Amino acid sequence: MITAHGPLRTANCPQSTNLSTLLATLVRMKKLIFLALLLAVPMLAQEAPVKQLRRATHERVYNDTTRLAALLRDAQSNINYSDAVWKAISNESSSLANRIWAGTAGNNDAHAAAKDLRMHVREMRDAALKGDATSARTHANMALPYAYTIIDWSYPPAVK
Repeated sequence: MITAHGPLRTANCPQSTNLSTLLATLVRMKKLIFLALLLAVPMLAQEAPVKQLRRATHERVYNDTTRLAALLRDAQSNINYSDAVWKAISNESSSLANRIWAGTAGNNDAHAAAKDLRMHVREMRDAALKGDATSARTHANMALPYAYTIIDWSYPPAVK
């Protein structure tokens, strides 16, 4: 640009140098602030308290155990189930018993009851797969008290 005093040299002008330095510093500052925020966000995120995790585990164990108890109760009836029905009941019962056993790992009494429950459910499954309905009903009957013990342990607290 040409002025009355001659060409304007912005490269040699101290004011333009200060402005470009200032702008470069601001850009660096924005980048640093952005990085600091990215690092700070995970630190501010709260993990679920232990009580909430336990409550969720207890609810899962409670739901699985009540479902298993209903299956065991139904298996004790004198209805003549087909082999396919016995297989389905025993497989689902075995799956639920394994989940219950895994969910009671923190409590010795509940875990011992879950271990016995799982043992009787496995024996019921073996008998059902062999076609021995009487033995399967007997093991379902033996497993029920352990299921009730776990239901009592995992019963959800009263809503306030």
